[in-house]
Amino acid sequence: MTGVAARDDGGVDLLLDADERDLLKSLAAQLIEIVAGRAAGDDPALARLFPSAYADDEAAAAEFRRLAEDDIALGKETDARAVVASLERAGADRIRLDEAAALAWLRTLTALRLTLATRLGIDEDGDEGDESDPELPLTRIYLWCGMLQEAVIAALEA
Repeated sequence: MTGVAARDDGGVDLLLDADERDLLKSLAAQLIEIVAGRAAGDDPALARLFPSAYADDEAAAAEFRRLAEDDIALGKETDARAVVASLERAGADRIRLDEAAALAWLRTLTALRLTLATRLGIDEDGDEGDESDPELPLTRIYLWCGMLQEAVIAALEA
């Protein structure tokens, strides 16, 4: 039932059924856990969520991580918590987002897609597999998050 509509005030209305809301709430909560547990460093999704700022200079990359990673992680957690909160207070199937909330949703959808892509081994377009892929349900979630992301962007640009 996914739908996205631009509002005259620059905000966005998301139309999500209960299953879609529950799925997004679960995914955002898992993202919070991954980001909060990044010190353990054993989740391969962390490399996608926190890429090296300097691929050719490990010392500079380490210094950047030391100075900025906590703030970047806090931003990711804050955005994901905002998504969870908006899903929890949603009335019926409509979620009303102002522009700032819609941007938090977009950043969270990006992080979710990066995490799902890591789990699925997707490095570029075309790596999504086909109908015989045993990971097809997870792939469909990945693609759905991308469709939702594109629809929110289009609504914000309208």
